[in-house]
Amino acid sequence: MTKNILVIHSINDIHWQKSVDTHLRVLRLNNPVEIEYWDETSFSQSKDINDIFEPLLSRTSAIVLLMSKSFLDSGIMKTEAIRTRLKMKQEGGFPIFNVIIDRCEWKKYRWMKNLRVFPVGEQLLSDLDEGGRERTLADLATGVLDALSLKTLVTEGILGYIELNGVGHIDTLTFEPANRLNIITGDNGYGKTLLLECIWWALSGKWSQFPVFPNDNFNEATIAFKLMQNNGNQSVREEIRFDFEKQEWPENIKCPNLSGLVVYARSDGSFAVWDPVKGKQSPPPGYKLKKSPLVFSKWEVFKGKYEKSEDKPERQICNGMIVDWINWQNSSSSHFILLREIIQILSLYSGESLEPSDPVNVTVDSHIMPTIKYPYGNVPIIYAASSVQRIISLAYLLVWMWSEHQTTCEKTKTSPYRNLILLLDEAESHLHPKWQRSLIPSLLEIKKFFSKELNIQFIISTHSPLLMASLEPEFDEMSDSIFHIQMKDNKIQLNPQPFLRHGRVDYWFTSDSFELKYARSVDAENAIKEAIEIQKSDRPDSEKVKQIHVELCRVLGEFDTFWPRWSYFARQHGARDDSC
Repeated sequence: MTKNILVIHSINDIHWQKSVDTHLRVLRLNNPVEIEYWDETSFSQSKDINDIFEPLLSRTSAIVLLMSKSFLDSGIMKTEAIRTRLKMKQEGGFPIFNVIIDRCEWKKYRWMKNLRVFPVGEQLLSDLDEGGRERTLADLATGVLDALSLKTLVTEGILGYIELNGVGHIDTLTFEPANRLNIITGDNGYGKTLLLECIWWALSGKWSQFPVFPNDNFNEATIAFKLMQNNGNQSVREEIRFDFEKQEWPENIKCPNLSGLVVYARSDGSFAVWDPVKGKQSPPPGYKLKKSPLVFSKWEVFKGKYEKSEDKPERQICNGMIVDWINWQNSSSSHFILLREIIQILSLYSGESLEPSDPVNVTVDSHIMPTIKYPYGNVPIIYAASSVQRIISLAYLLVWMWSEHQTTCEKTKTSPYRNLILLLDEAESHLHPKWQRSLIPSLLEIKKFFSKELNIQFIISTHSPLLMASLEPEFDEMSDSIFHIQMKDNKIQLNPQPFLRHGRVDYWFTSDSFELKYARSVDAENAIKEAIEIQKSDRPDSEKVKQIHVELCRVLGEFDTFWPRWSYFARQHGARDDSC
């Protein structure tokens, strides 16, 4: 796979750009490497910089900045959107190299202090003799090559399979998800949520709420699961047997330490978050709750997560969205920029892009409150629609979890993880149809805002034909799968389904994913069944035909596709067109 190196410089430093190019070009001799150069003439102030710069970053594997007074004075560094994206890349662990050409105030940008700097030791490239410059640029080329070749992020974490035996109302069920997108359909009560709860337990080692207990018809119950590397190699397999004597599942120790990051959006509006790095840390003396895994009620996401102790002060574990949002917004931090971008992308395809606005005091005595901008005015997030609250809660927890993970990895000298598993139960909950059909494309877009190497495995349950229809332009048979859970012979089965593009949403209603006979009301379905049966009769009863015709007029629309099949037959047996 070709790796792209992006060199950003001022047009006034073209001489230094050519010197750098001489050394970087050597990398292309034995490596799949391409080099792009970008200066202030590469974009126009009249155009949206994101339309130009974002595609460039998306195909880039490493960045080299040629730092000089001209560079800092150029339109590149004076454009806030460019500075912000570079800062976010740096904070996400992206390899950025800083070549200091001449004396300039580059350290005023605090995030640049964490870049790998050439030459070393506060030297300037322009002050070195020819030999010193050659050695420095050769070291730069070596550093770039190492950054492109090394796996800087942990590779364990995605779910290879999970098998339930005698768990809940399920006799035997095996789920083997694809690496990227997995959609599960099925009737209420068949076990979609139960499966997601067991996946969360397998990955985090804790139940999100109530444990799933065994089926009384079995003498043993097991949950077996396997974690994979995202190149498809087996990482670890574990099988846990329910302890009937203690009436509990033994502690699941091995797999949580090897899983990736996990965010679980439950159907009731609560969330659960798992970070294996934070999960290894013990709570402070006098407290019991670890910083991971954490389960947030809907309002704990807003107000924060705390632990009470009998003889210790209340311990704050998470500030919550209200406090963090205000703090991030007031400080113009990269966290707020990331939050804003994810909220926007999660709502973009719905045609109603959400955007954070200015905080307000809801009442005289209330705390300051974040708001969402609507065409009719700003709405405090506590009064936003339930669908919007779920969207922004997911966006907040993704940003909070990722920033906390980066900070914890830095303090513990641990490499950031490269896998995130996102579990969504009844993903369409509270969503208007236009949001339902835009959710999957939006979710697939959020990856670009985190580390370039981050792999996200989505496991989503749904009842929405609109959501399924939205898959059609996005579905990749190599990395995505759909599953259907159903009952056969009074036993629950989960089966993978071939992905067929049905086009219209009503065709999805009658697909194997939803098993409806007709995409109509129940009364219309029954009337059509009666009509079809009487059409099969050798000697149809005219009065019965008239009765069915009247019922069809009541339940079918004027342009329903069943009318051409029925109308001629009905007239032949005495039904009148004006009876409708």
